[in-house]
Amino acid sequence: MHPEWSRIVVSRDMPLVEALRVLDETAGKILFVTDEIGVLEGVLTDGDVRRHILAGRELGVAVGEAMNQTPISVEEDLSDEDLRIRLSAEHVHCMPVLGPDGRVVDAVWWADVFGSLEAPHRSANVPVAIMAGGKGTRLEPFTRILPKPLMPIGEHPVLRFIMDRLWDQGCTRFLVSLNFKASLIRAYFSDEELPYDVAFFDEDRPLGTAGSLALMSESLQETFILANCDTIVDIEFADLVDYHRESGNQITIVASMKHVVLPYGVCEVGPGGRLEELREKPRFDLLASTGIYVVEPEVVRGISIETATDATDLIAKTTEGGGRVGVYPIPERAWLDVGQLEELQNSLDRLGIR
Repeated sequence: MHPEWSRIVVSRDMPLVEALRVLDETAGKILFVTDEIGVLEGVLTDGDVRRHILAGRELGVAVGEAMNQTPISVEEDLSDEDLRIRLSAEHVHCMPVLGPDGRVVDAVWWADVFGSLEAPHRSANVPVAIMAGGKGTRLEPFTRILPKPLMPIGEHPVLRFIMDRLWDQGCTRFLVSLNFKASLIRAYFSDEELPYDVAFFDEDRPLGTAGSLALMSESLQETFILANCDTIVDIEFADLVDYHRESGNQITIVASMKHVVLPYGVCEVGPGGRLEELREKPRFDLLASTGIYVVEPEVVRGISIETATDATDLIAKTTEGGGRVGVYPIPERAWLDVGQLEELQNSLDRLGIR
């Protein structure tokens, strides 16, 4: 019996926002939804929450309204070989194990059967444009000496760390914009043997968080990922690219769920200054842009090299021109912002890096 499975069992009446906190705390990527005697009623995963949000539904509902009511499960006492076959066929991280009466009696994780922590990734196989020309002011004073793309994450700088993770998901071509301390970044990569192709593009002046795409336009003739060099997301990029294409988006924004509690009482004021409601420490559930996007090449052709362009400018211009911009929600735990000192240390802790 796996000792952790009972931590991921919830009821269908649990508030969805509370279930999201359990998902974040356990990092199990799945919750088993059972009735009062332990019979499996459904499961809740990041994908189920994403589909719930994209359908225009609110987070202020019970788990039962967002869960998958036809979950995949396995029977008790299934052989190891049958478990391998089932997990491989379904390509899932974890499945509940049911007894003859339908009650959850255990769970089987990919690592239990195959030894590796995660199921193998599908191949995203698209180019990646990385904006690495900024000064990294949030990481000062360290970035006065070492540029942000070379800030260490374990054994490698953050830029290499990001590219390695994307290469593991099938991305083999990277286009990187440089400006601040570009010679140091080039010097590091000139001494590295990499399993993927990297092309550098020099800004002669700061061009914003998307302006360098104009320098890369000849090399970007297909759907591509646009990323900052201080953002790490733990997602399946192939699923993201599939969603982008199936939705017919010109730009898809990867947005992280954020649960924010305002540590004050909030006054709702009516006419004449009359208090209508006092809400103590209200909680807000938001979707914050992570700085990672999937973009169609025609969007790049509208960028001028003469002026700085931020990603927000690019999004506004696309929507004003009738283009479709979509959002791909991801859980809060899946976003690591390494662009400021406190978050960098938190990210190292979450990645298990010292």
